[in-house]
Amino acid sequence: MAGEFERELFELTALAREDPTTAAGLVDGPNVQARLAALMLGAALAAVDEYEAFVRSRITAPVPAAAGELETDRRRWLGVAIGRLETARCILLALEPEPEAQLWALAREASRLAYTTVQDLIPVAGGAGSGLASTAGVMATLWGDESGAEEDQVLRRLARERLDADA
Repeated sequence: MAGEFERELFELTALAREDPTTAAGLVDGPNVQARLAALMLGAALAAVDEYEAFVRSRITAPVPAAAGELETDRRRWLGVAIGRLETARCILLALEPEPEAQLWALAREASRLAYTTVQDLIPVAGGAGSGLASTAGVMATLWGDESGAEEDQVLRRLARERLDADA
């Protein structure tokens, strides 16, 4: 990522992590898919921060409980969530403003990772509080952004470019 572009994305991620409810108001601007991905990542990080605090408050022993125990499942889901969001962060690091179709496809995948991570945490978070649900609601709004309707068109364009290059 070029310096200014990278800085902007990680500032958006930090702002959304600090206060996910403001994320929806920060979407507009150039490279909307990259901005959405950064905001989704920040909101997902906020949700995982809350889930981590929930898990840590429920730890009964310094070592994981036996397999199949609720505490072990919660720790496992925390690890899975952190790994997925690190993958989304790596995707953001790989983004370049051009070519636009590639930016769009990669940013959408980072958004998808962030969104599904939080959606997967909700059932296992049980008593994690209303913050996780509120953040999930913000993320659902971001996920439903009208730019998402372009996904099929962009992916087909990428396929055509690749198929023409192979001819």
